[in-house]
Amino acid sequence: LDKTLLTKAMWEATTLVFPDNKVQSKIYNALSKAYNGALEESMADSRPMEELQRVEIFVRKWIDDSMRRAWCSLESVEVTLTDANVLRLFQALVAPFGSGHPYSCIPDSLTKGIGRPPEDWKFIAQVVKQLFNTWKIEAMSGGTGSSSRKKRK
Repeated sequence: LDKTLLTKAMWEATTLVFPDNKVQSKIYNALSKAYNGALEESMADSRPMEELQRVEIFVRKWIDDSMRRAWCSLESVEVTLTDANVLRLFQALVAPFGSGHPYSCIPDSLTKGIGRPPEDWKFIAQVVKQLFNTWKIEAMSGGTGSSSRKKRK
């Protein structure tokens, strides 16, 4: 049931932000493929930390990995995958069925003690801004970041 709800939630959020069917499919696939790795990484960190820190590790990793995957698969990526669209997408993933529904794509295993973050959680905006700056620098320098984008599938 959880996997079915997660699939439906990711699809809902994706279709809310991206109108084109091809783009929706590619964004959904990127989100889906990056999800478990982000969760595993956030849970594998054995340092003592607050629950919120673990949620932040998950969200940062999920945004970075999924959007790098999406970047590789999309055409007209600079127009489609804007910082505003990525922000709207991940805000929607926090509460994919609306604020009145308790479900979130942020794993319950990470939020059970603190609850779901708010839809307008400022941390998401900060991460999106930081990651877009990082990706811009990587693209300009032609460093390992841009080539790793091409390799991730």
